[in-house]
Amino acid sequence: MITQELLDARSKLEERLQKLTGGAGVFASESDIFAMSCGCIGAISYIQGLQLEDVEVYHDELKNLIEDFSRNLGIFPSVSYAQMKPGKFDLERLQAHDLCDSCKKEYAGCGGKPWPDMILFKMDEGGESAFTDILRFRSGLEELLRVISKRPAYVMQFNIFARICGCVGVTAVVRGIFGDEIQRNAEEIVEHLTRTSEEVGIEPTVVYTTFVHGTEAVAGISAQATCKACRTTYEEYEVIPRPDLDILYFEK
Repeated sequence: MITQELLDARSKLEERLQKLTGGAGVFASESDIFAMSCGCIGAISYIQGLQLEDVEVYHDELKNLIEDFSRNLGIFPSVSYAQMKPGKFDLERLQAHDLCDSCKKEYAGCGGKPWPDMILFKMDEGGESAFTDILRFRSGLEELLRVISKRPAYVMQFNIFARICGCVGVTAVVRGIFGDEIQRNAEEIVEHLTRTSEEVGIEPTVVYTTFVHGTEAVAGISAQATCKACRTTYEEYEVIPRPDLDILYFEK
């Protein structure tokens, strides 16, 4: 299943980063596979413990690491890069991207570097990615949200994630749907996300939404199989560890 492959890939990437840099304080806190509404798919690893000078010194090695990571998960990238934290010298993530036709033109038009805090590793035609089911997962959820809301709701991005703690899940960045609409259709949404999760080897223990700060607009919908430590945290906080989070399902 892709989830176990993602867990293994995260761990292997972290191990290779630590060996490369000699840094015991270097971590891959989370690794994701994603699909965007435009048709792009890709792989991301969020990195802690590396600075801009590390990216410059290990430029070629980091390129190989993220591209190997991506290809091992069935995504053959046409662009790969390092993204720095905004306004800082800390590395935020390594990313490899199989660009859709529209984004290929956009990247090419700006010389392959659409953001100033991006360090480009390579850009070419890429290959034909093998793992494209994630595009179906994204569009399937978007279709459901549009039926529920009766308006053009959007799933901007759909991710499958694996975290350093052992949690795995699926999460969607959404626009155009509100908390009361989700609550009225909670059972249908939980059933849909559970079915999607099971396709990639996840049995969710919690399904929840997050909100745009200070509003009733839903920002994200997630289904997660919690690790033992995170499950304990949810239970201690009576399954609401954040004020902008609304639980739709929690396995007792």
